[in-house]
Amino acid sequence: MDNIYDFIRDRIPKLRARNSNCVGTALYLIGETDSDKYLSRKESRKLISKMERAIKPELGYLALWASDGVPFHAGVILMDNPFYIVHRNEKNGLLTKERLDTFSDYIFKNVGLKPIYRVPNKLSEETK
Repeated sequence: MDNIYDFIRDRIPKLRARNSNCVGTALYLIGETDSDKYLSRKESRKLISKMERAIKPELGYLALWASDGVPFHAGVILMDNPFYIVHRNEKNGLLTKERLDTFSDYIFKNVGLKPIYRVPNKLSEETK
């Protein structure tokens, strides 16, 4: 793979319109699944658990908001300085790009969830 950014950008036009959920779309964008589809929390947790956890965000990483291992929302870091995520909007299911810090503070401030970062297996394999 030349570049994770190009890999993700090539997958964006292939997204289905509203037939997926945020976690299904995020995992598809980073290459953890072969199609953009709805994933249950159980399926999501299984796939996410196979990914290495990261301390800080980086381009191409999964940003995940979860509690006790149960995923509530996910997106992919698509831009940095500042970090932006691309994710399925929780209200209308459309793909949206937002600043990571603004989105996290706005949506999850009241429940106290902070983003957790996971390294896509495609990136892990490249660095081995």
